Amino acid sequence: MIPNEFVLAIREPDGGFMGCVGLSMAEVWPEMEFGYWLGRPFWGHGYATEAGRATIAHAFAVIGLTRLTAGYFAGNHRSARVLAKLGFREVGRSRVTPLAVGDEVERVDLVLDRAAGGEPDAPRLRE
Repeated sequence: MIPNEFVLAIREPDGGFMGCVGLSMAEVWPEMEFGYWLGRPFWGHGYATEAGRATIAHAFAVIGLTRLTAGYFAGNHRSARVLAKLGFREVGRSRVTPLAVGDEVERVDLVLDRAAGGEPDAPRLRE
């Protein structure tokens, strides 16, 4: 069974909340969209990449997905770098109006295909 949403907290060793990573239903069935959010104090330490690798491995190996989508707002070079490290490739651009921004912005649209080697070697998620 493919869930509608799969979201995990990214926590510090003492249990403090750092951010989240997950999958949600994409526009095209049975694809899911990968996404993450990380608090500013935790940027630049590899946490998003590490959590992303584990989530992607789970999506392909456990959930059985064959393709993931993702995106970032044009100009967000940090997110572009994280998603590139995870193996996502650009497939186009779209215009979206995120609730947090309120105005229309350009979004860079990405995909990661399992068949194209997009199955990172990562530890399984803890239950």
